[in-house]
Amino acid sequence: MNEIEKNHLVKILARLSQEHRDLKMAIISISQTEQTEPIKVQKLKNRRDQIKQVIEQLTEKLTPDIIA
Repeated sequence: MNEIEKNHLVKILARLSQEHRDLKMAIISISQTEQTEPIKVQKLKNRRDQIKQVIEQLTEKLTPDIIA
């Protein structure tokens, strides 16, 4: 993987990490209201989990394989 590809992945990771944090804050905010919509919260949690999986996959791509 060359530097351009690495930089591109780092930018994608940054955007996904920000979206993950935003979703986390939205879930907390919605959960604290009196009229919580369980379906909406569950959809946000599912989206957050999907983003987390993509972040983990991209992080693995960026982490060099270390042969022991």
